[in-house]
Amino acid sequence: MATGPTKKANVIVPEVFGDIVTAKFKGKLVIANFALTDTTLVGNPGDTVHFPKWNPIGDAEDLTEDEAMVPEKLTSDDAEATVKEVGKAVTITDQALLSSIGDPLDEAATQVGKVVARKIDADLISEAVTNCPAGRVVNTTDEFYEKVADAKSLWGDEAEEIAVLLVHSKMYTALLKDENFISADKYPAGVLITGAIGTLYGVPVMITDRVPYNTGTGVATSIMLERNALGYITKRAPIVETGRDILKRNTIITTNVHYAVKLINTDGIAVIEHDLTPPSNGG
Repeated sequence: MATGPTKKANVIVPEVFGDIVTAKFKGKLVIANFALTDTTLVGNPGDTVHFPKWNPIGDAEDLTEDEAMVPEKLTSDDAEATVKEVGKAVTITDQALLSSIGDPLDEAATQVGKVVARKIDADLISEAVTNCPAGRVVNTTDEFYEKVADAKSLWGDEAEEIAVLLVHSKMYTALLKDENFISADKYPAGVLITGAIGTLYGVPVMITDRVPYNTGTGVATSIMLERNALGYITKRAPIVETGRDILKRNTIITTNVHYAVKLINTDGIAVIEHDLTPPSNGG
């Protein structure tokens, strides 16, 4: 019969810890919150997933009394993406579990969830920037607010479909100095999307360093996006497994997730490149 107290190291339940990681992971997602998310493929075999995209039907037509309408087929395009696996492992010593101020398990779950979420967001950003059509990339020498206006105009009479403008934190000072920027405190509570710091030409602005900033050139990349322009399909949700190194008295915790990302609506995105390098004063 076993004697002695039950140690924290003996009661790490992977399923419980997995739920904690999943909750932390979902809470740290930024870009994926604007993507078309699908979990219906979880558990299905294969390493390729398909993202459907509905094609628009034609305009409404004038009708003549007693003449039949001609039905139009609703069609879709199909985009393929390859499933990838990402993961992270953490080691926690028994000594840390027993003597730490705070909860090492909760901290591990928070950090694991954060890095996995950042990786998925980074992949969505990379997919968006890499595959954005050249005609929807705004990289003129105009002021940033002018570029935002040009990007918004790409939507024509469907500009209300724009969900967010994602900008790097390096842009924050320039935004605050821009008279066209309206900060969130000027709006009633609940009007703007969660996380928005304000609007620029009516488009909600969010700060995230998951969009690119080139330290060498000083160019910050911003992304104007409508919902579901990007797709994120989970092939397997984050799972957690644990193991023991009995010689070192360590608990190893691993997590991994299988997913695919795709730009599925090339008309639902614009990329803005802005040089933040101060102008030269000349000779």
